[in-house]
Amino acid sequence: MRRDAAFDTPFFRDLGVVLDDRHAMLALVRKALADDAYAGGPRARHVMANVADALGDAGLTVAAMRKDLEQWEGFEAGSMAQQPYVVFWNSPYSGVRAHPEFKALLVQAGVVAYWRQTGRWGDGCVPVGADDFQCR
Repeated sequence: MRRDAAFDTPFFRDLGVVLDDRHAMLALVRKALADDAYAGGPRARHVMANVADALGDAGLTVAAMRKDLEQWEGFEAGSMAQQPYVVFWNSPYSGVRAHPEFKALLVQAGVVAYWRQTGRWGDGCVPVGADDFQCR
């Protein structure tokens, strides 16, 4: 079996020891978001959002999403390559889609502009008037 070095990190090793302790797991996600070396670097950032979401913490989930998205070229301009956008749709548990910062990320990443331009609103989000939208 081949080990992926990106996931052989202090975060993943520590996480495996506390899988029965939600609060400890969330503390490790916070630690990983504050320390890239502990987390495993850019290739592992999306995992922080997945763990926080699975544990039901919408605020931490959206913070992890932001940390992940900010690393990608084009995020600030709303013109990233396709792969980074996946982080928006892989978080069904925490209720993150109702979080105001989730909306801000969708706007900043250019998703809302695309939806408005094409008229194709995706996966639980709908326009509310000419200048707002809602996700669930």
